[in-house]
Amino acid sequence: IPFMKNQKELKSFGMSGIYESNLMYGTIPRGDFKLTEFKICGCDLEEWHYLENFLADHVDTLERLIVERVRSWDSSNIIKSCRNLKFLHLEETLLNDLEETIPSVVEVKVQLPMQKINMFPNAKKLFIENATTANNQVLSDVMKKVTDLSLKFGNCEGILMENITKMSFMNVGDI
Repeated sequence: IPFMKNQKELKSFGMSGIYESNLMYGTIPRGDFKLTEFKICGCDLEEWHYLENFLADHVDTLERLIVERVRSWDSSNIIKSCRNLKFLHLEETLLNDLEETIPSVVEVKVQLPMQKINMFPNAKKLFIENATTANNQVLSDVMKKVTDLSLKFGNCEGILMENITKMSFMNVGDI
């Protein structure tokens, strides 16, 4: 795709609602740009390895990764390859191959349930949607550095984080 090859200043790239695209069939031309943010939402690509190859060129510079409503791609390999990832937003996605912690992530936004929430022990800012008492207890045990906590839906029981300086609740029960 010629327009990608000609890009020099591109920092953020997003895809939403794409099922098939010539962007993801074959090698994506590598321009002189370095992505710092990538967002994919509601996509179901036939050939995920083309996307992974494209993102592999940017794992040294990606700071923000947003994966929403992508149930057929496990983004674990990209997440654990990113060296400077600071912000991670995961919603309705797979993380089957994420086994080690990701220490660089300082801001996490997740929609629960999520089986790998304990992989981000250095998070300082945490946004949780659909909180449960059990998940809150796991988070409190692992994410001891959180200072900014936001909960949307669910409850706040089980939160024992000691360093919180900023907290917000949105449609939360059991306060």
